[in-house]
Amino acid sequence: MTSSDELTKRMLELKERMLNVAMRDGQISIDEQAILDVVNKGLDKVVDQLYNNKAISDDEFKKLRSIIEKLEDDSVSIAKVDDLISDDEIALLGLLFKEIDQLF
Repeated sequence: MTSSDELTKRMLELKERMLNVAMRDGQISIDEQAILDVVNKGLDKVVDQLYNNKAISDDEFKKLRSIIEKLEDDSVSIAKVDDLISDDEIALLGLLFKEIDQLF
């Protein structure tokens, strides 16, 4: 099982990579910022759960997975709000889901 230090590091790297994806066209749209805000809030919750835990129990892992599932749902909901999901929003969601699937 992955250590909490490794998961924390990966969560922080994901936040940075998502910002880079959002900035690849030189600007962050309102929708992209909303997705980034939700992702940052959700990942911060995960990092808070991991803080000071050197090993992750099955129960803690389930709690983390539940936070991540809500994060994924909220991100998609925000992207759909204006009935148009831009290429950058698709890239953000794709990166999020890919990384989360690798971690959990």
